[in-house]
Amino acid sequence: MEGESCGWPDLTFNVQALIFSYLDVQFADVLCCVSSEWQSLAVDPCWKPDVLLYSWGDGDCSGHASDAFIPRPKLLQRFYSPQLQDKIISVACSDFVTLALSADGSVHQWGYEHGHNKHLLKPQRIDTLNHITAISVSCPGYYHARARSSDAYHAAALSDKGSFWMWGLNDHRQIFLDPHDAVKRSFPEPHAIDVFKNKHERVLRFSCGAKVTAVQTEDESGCTHVYYAGYLSTQPQEISALRSMPLTQLICGGFFGCAVDSKGRLWTWGSVCGPDRSNGNLLGHGRAHYRDHSTALATALPVQTIPNPVQFVAASSYNCAAVTDKGELFTWGDCDGGALGHHETSSHLPCRVQIPDGSSICHVSLAYTNGAVATQNGKLFMWGGRSWNNGISDRWSQSTGLPAQLEWNQVAKGYRCDHMVLGHNHAYILARKNVSGGCSEYKTAL
Repeated sequence: MEGESCGWPDLTFNVQALIFSYLDVQFADVLCCVSSEWQSLAVDPCWKPDVLLYSWGDGDCSGHASDAFIPRPKLLQRFYSPQLQDKIISVACSDFVTLALSADGSVHQWGYEHGHNKHLLKPQRIDTLNHITAISVSCPGYYHARARSSDAYHAAALSDKGSFWMWGLNDHRQIFLDPHDAVKRSFPEPHAIDVFKNKHERVLRFSCGAKVTAVQTEDESGCTHVYYAGYLSTQPQEISALRSMPLTQLICGGFFGCAVDSKGRLWTWGSVCGPDRSNGNLLGHGRAHYRDHSTALATALPVQTIPNPVQFVAASSYNCAAVTDKGELFTWGDCDGGALGHHETSSHLPCRVQIPDGSSICHVSLAYTNGAVATQNGKLFMWGGRSWNNGISDRWSQSTGLPAQLEWNQVAKGYRCDHMVLGHNHAYILARKNVSGGCSEYKTAL
């Protein structure tokens, strides 16, 4: 037949895959019941997005445009319409504001901005930002009963052309500005940052904390620099210990910074306890370095007590966590509300967190009194939330402060949960496709 010589099975496969792409990925189980051909295609990942984003918690902040609490993770449908090309690839979350980066380089924002009196129930595209490759927003964990910030959020974005943008609160001069703009306390819209361009340096990576920002740049000679601005600093300063050091990650907590180098060493600097006087050293250097809220480490020092190379680090305002290349998890800092996942009451040094089934960790996320991990086998564990901020994880944990498995198995077939992001009282799960598409079984069946 003429159709067969032209590759008719391939054409039919592609046409039906296109039709399937107009359907909700959650309908895959229903499609399996229609016929054996549809079953093969329904489980094939070729027509599905690379990443699925689920969220739950406060309806005002989770992107579902609901006034009600969302009790279980629910697919955020806004990003899976076939007419849209803005499929999610990463998410950054503060206490109340979420940023999402899409594959087309667009950035969406939603949540509640106290100081700017903006309440975005639905994701809204930031028109100023295009061709963006990386985003960051203030880490969660600063909104609580002792220090309810009216607007503890600022954010940053980097484009594929090297344009660097920042916006939000600048109450501690955490936004990198020219001297004549440095006194401005707030930037409601993205503001182009030219201080590095003026120095002929390009931005490599960056991170926003609650009251600090860190940026790594590269100059024309190939030398790299790490700059730090914000809390306890009247102007941006270079962290000289990290000059020319190859980094794999740069992360800010509320009042401190962390960097992981290419050898897996973790470096920390900044405030040892923050304005609320954490009951553990935020930098992980031990009790000897712990004094008062005005004590700050101006240079970076390596954290000595983690036995294996660090692969990933996460931070909230008052605690920190590191995952090693062996899949081990260590936490330190403020332990209020069971925030650290262990029973140490003063954690000045990294302490090992035991996951109940011994699974290896691939990702960790922290909020003020909450923590969550994703394991190599796709399981999710959460802990904490037993204190004044009504954290999201006490919907799941057994109020022990120790990790408890999140009993939820509604992720679409062909996907594995490998990433969690926590806010003040809402959270996100990112599930990624296990394999690429193109199921030959379906074509053979036609």
